[in-house]
Amino acid sequence: MIVHNNVNFRCFDLDNPKAELEQPKIGMWGRRHSYYLYVNEPRAYEDMMCDMTMYPYLEMIEEKAEQRYQELLEENIKRLKINPWMKTRNFEKWKKLYNQADDEAVEVMSKELLYTRQSLLLEDKIYAPKRWLEEYEERQELIRLHRSKRRTAAKSGVNRNAV
Repeated sequence: MIVHNNVNFRCFDLDNPKAELEQPKIGMWGRRHSYYLYVNEPRAYEDMMCDMTMYPYLEMIEEKAEQRYQELLEENIKRLKINPWMKTRNFEKWKKLYNQADDEAVEVMSKELLYTRQSLLLEDKIYAPKRWLEEYEERQELIRLHRSKRRTAAKSGVNRNAV
């Protein structure tokens, strides 16, 4: 089940509608980044959805975000000197410090990876918006060229399907 804009979509194979396709493993981080793209990079979002690269990309973001979050959380736990014994001795203090470490990790991770274009530049700049825009302009130029060829062929009486 894919959830997009609070609407549930069910994936299925058109050749075999009874067999469900494997669902993407997109968690909180992937959904947050997907929303960022939807709002701030609509053309990139649309291209990725049309090219069917959105879900593999979001799975990659989810994996990298979870790894980075765990690293940041461990660093913050060490920095704040939170230890397992604190949880049993003084739970309120432990909870307060752990929540602080968690909030700081989420904030840094969001700035670094989720709500920035830098995440689009991961993996050798595969998902760079500039590239998408260039490809989009090239596709539009090819469409214009193809349409002009079809128009000239129609005017000259040549079979349209041959062009």
